[in-house]
Amino acid sequence: MPKHQPIYIFYIISCLWMYGVTVFISQLSVALGQEWGWFLNKTQDISDAYHTDFTPAYWTFQIWPVIYVWLGIAFAYLLTTTCRRNSHDYLYVKPKLHSWLFFVTFIFNQGLQVGWSFLFDRQYMNIAIAFVALIAFTSYICLYDSMKNLVDNMREVTVFQKADLWLTRILVHNGFAIYATWTTIATLLNLCLVLHYNADVDMDTATLVSLIIVSVEIVVWVTLETFVLDKYVRYTVTIYPTAIVAFAGILDENWDPNKATSIYTLVLLTIACCLCVARFGLVIYRHMKVPIAVFPEGSGPLTSDEKHAYMEELKSQAIEMQAATNEGYKAEP
Repeated sequence: MPKHQPIYIFYIISCLWMYGVTVFISQLSVALGQEWGWFLNKTQDISDAYHTDFTPAYWTFQIWPVIYVWLGIAFAYLLTTTCRRNSHDYLYVKPKLHSWLFFVTFIFNQGLQVGWSFLFDRQYMNIAIAFVALIAFTSYICLYDSMKNLVDNMREVTVFQKADLWLTRILVHNGFAIYATWTTIATLLNLCLVLHYNADVDMDTATLVSLIIVSVEIVVWVTLETFVLDKYVRYTVTIYPTAIVAFAGILDENWDPNKATSIYTLVLLTIACCLCVARFGLVIYRHMKVPIAVFPEGSGPLTSDEKHAYMEELKSQAIEMQAATNEGYKAEP
């Protein structure tokens, strides 16, 4: 008989609570925070005071509501797994697609975001950059945990929970991918800010440093997702659209045809657009022609009839395991 694991229910509820606190604090930082005495400034005012050539236009920051809504839906979905069951157990118990690491890291991540809001408001930029870098890094950890557990349980999820397979990919993986990409770019924005205003590096050099770093990150990521991490990240497609929004915002705010940094940003925007189109094309091709393997290694290509028979065998095994479990509970005094 399926049994709940209270600690994981606590993790999920704690994540939702911290998420709510973070959204609340973030909204206060842009409105009402000064009136309530929580903040000394509005985030936009600080951003204007520390403007750089890497700072995107204000409209690009409207991506935050998209991030918050997407993550909110993702955790609302995870909450539903505590009251939905498969033939084995509750969905959050088996297969365990998110370990304690995912939940604890996200709680820490949201705490960092709250801390960054106050540090940025008080203009402690040298500390704030460490916080935003950790926000991006902990987002990577959440993605790693979710993607690895999905692949490790791919066979069972594919056979018994096809809808949850896609819900996890769409809501969790792509939601966290937007969040991780945007906070990575925010880290480089904070770096540019600190270099120019705190370390007295000239604006062109500070901006160029951030642009070079993001260029290296793009090269590394394209290589990894195409040749190394395909089975983990194949259907994570929100990274390039997020980068496009960021680069477009930087150009919109700082375009100057006489500046090398503007030309460099334009090149990056063009590359991001091309990579986005290529990525969607590659995902479609691989989805149709190179499906992710979910059957035993070394078994060779399976026909549709063989796959059907294999799935039926797995289902029969699951039914037998459930029946044996039920008999065991009946036999208990």
